[in-house]
Amino acid sequence: MRSGPGTGFNVIVGLPNGTALRVHSCEQTGATRWCRVSLERARRLKGYVSWAYLKKI
Repeated sequence: MRSGPGTGFNVIVGLPNGTALRVHSCEQTGATRWCRVSLERARRLKGYVSWAYLKKI
């Protein structure tokens, strides 16, 4: 999870596969779609992840 929508932003926290996230919004930045998310179990922790790593459950 990054602090902003792109690889130039700092990593806030590494997320293991299967981490439950809530998607708030998504935006296209260059060739990558980035989504603003929060952790399902810690909703105050918010950041951005690439759409490519998300899977609807």
